[in-house]
Formats: sequence, C-alpha cells, structure tokens
Amino acid sequence: TTLAMLAFTLLGGWLATRVCYAAAWATELCLSGLGLLLACFFPDAQPLQECRSEARFRNWGAILPATLIFSLAAAGEFYLQATSVDPQQSAFRVSSILLWEALGAWLVSRFHLPLGVLPWVALAAVAVGGPAMALLYLAAGMAPSLRSELVQRQAGEEERAQVLSAA
Repeated sequence: TTLAMLAFTLLGGWLATRVCYAAAWATELCLSGLGLLLACFFPDAQPLQECRSEARFRNWGAILPATLIFSLAAAGEFYLQATSVDPQQSAFRVSSILLWEALGAWLVSRFHLPLGVLPWVALAAVAVGGPAMALLYLAAGMAPSLRSELVQRQAGEEERAQVLSAA
C-alpha cells in the first residue's frame, strides 16, 4: 500500500510539472472514483457466529456532525490546493493543514473531549473566518477519533465496520 501511494504521488507530481496541474487533479479524481467503484464490489465479511450481538447502532445523528466537518475540511483542502499559484504554495498549504489535523488528533489522544465539541470548534472557525479557519482543520483532526470512539461504544460487533464506512 505504501509503495502504491508513493507511486501515485510521484505520478501526480510528474503530471503537475510536465503536463499541467489540472491533469494531475483529473487523474487523482478518476483514480479515486475507480477506488470507490471497486470498494462497492467488495463483499461484506460474515461475522463469526459467536460474535453476533443484538445491539444495533441507532445514533446516526451523533456521528453526522463529525462526518460533515471532516467532509467540509476535505472540500476546503481541495479548494486551497486547486487555487494555489505554484507547487510550493500548495505544499505549504497542505503541510499546514496536516499540522492542524495532527494537533487535533493529538488533543483527542491526550484529553477526553466529547463529540459535541466538534460543531463548536467548526462554528468558531466559520464565524471568525480568515486565519481562524485553521480551527476547521483542528476539528477535522479530532473527528475520526471521536466518531470511532462513539461507534466502538454503541455499535454491535458485526456492524462496526459498516457504520464507520457509511460515516
């Protein structure tokens, strides 16, 4: 997997410098769509009989904010990359975003933060705007861990992967 990621990164860099930036984005979009299409055809693994539980995950409303914040941050990252003037500016923007997301993940790992903190952090980012939009990426770094913790506690053994994939 790491070698494939490296190859795709090198291919994208080559396309961006030799052909054009739009060609690199179009290639990434097509490959992502192909990955999604292939994932749709993967069969669900059948859980072991002794692992079946009667619990059913019904708390979709609780994980929706985390999913929306993560999606909004991904769209913002795409926009920032697409509007970059040159590859160095794009690399700086992506590195900054990854730093904020890593800080968010670190905060979740060190402190017990409730899932309800995400909408407030994202709302503060959008309300203030400008450089405070970095808070959106901080929230995006928090979102996967908080969402996974909620699903781990509330979803049955055989449905956890399905719930996380849907979220």
